[in-house]
Amino acid sequence: MLGGCIWPPALVPGRLRAAGHVVPQSWAVDSWTQLLSHHGGLTDIRGNLAVLGAYAAGLLLLATLVLRRRLTADSA
Repeated sequence: MLGGCIWPPALVPGRLRAAGHVVPQSWAVDSWTQLLSHHGGLTDIRGNLAVLGAYAAGLLLLATLVLRRRLTADSA
């Protein structure tokens, strides 16, 4: 809900909308809105795509570290 998947972020007060950008769904919804409602292109959403890529890289790194820790703890 905070990321804008349930209702449009435009209906939410400014502070809550800003807090919603803590989750990656908000960046994806912003991109989708830009593409569909404002007839944007990939150049218009490249910043959002960069943030989503950073989320993906960070979460992949976290998952790798957790998996490595669990695998080495189980084998010891």
